Amino acid sequence: MNAKNMRWPLVLVSFFLTLGLLLGGNYLYNLQQFNRPLENSYTEHPDILSYTIKNEKELVHIEIELKRVTNLDKTHLDIVQSTRAILGHSNFSLSIVDNSSEKLDRAWSKINFHIEKAVSDGDYPAAAVAIEDIASEHGIEVSFSVTPDYVYLAAYDEDHYLYKIRERNPQTGVNQQ
Repeated sequence: MNAKNMRWPLVLVSFFLTLGLLLGGNYLYNLQQFNRPLENSYTEHPDILSYTIKNEKELVHIEIELKRVTNLDKTHLDIVQSTRAILGHSNFSLSIVDNSSEKLDRAWSKINFHIEKAVSDGDYPAAAVAIEDIASEHGIEVSFSVTPDYVYLAAYDEDHYLYKIRERNPQTGVNQQ
């Protein structure tokens, strides 16, 4: 068969149809394999207001808006564990969306230093005292907790809340933003 006698329009149409079927099949596979189970898990979670899931080549981007929670570390751990159970060894980035205010943001700008210092030198009790002082100075409530993998800060002011999660050991495969 020589190239002159080939039906090029038919070859091109066949190529693009095959490519479309492969890409569509991959999309449906990802939808069934990951997105639907994640959506079911997040919809059933009592502390989640909304979420978005974006699949990229090597990373699944997940953004979750939380309600006002009293135990940020437990809520975060529940979300990470259920996500890890569905995604397996796939890497994902998890962004927690809060409902902050200017007052909370101003306090955070001072608190952040103490959290970073504690992560670098391990003096979490000193950070807790400094954070409580800053909270009193700004008239807000705070909850500060530390686990082997994360440092958590939840700050509250009336109807507003700010959540910050800092990895202690970035080897967990979960990218916090």
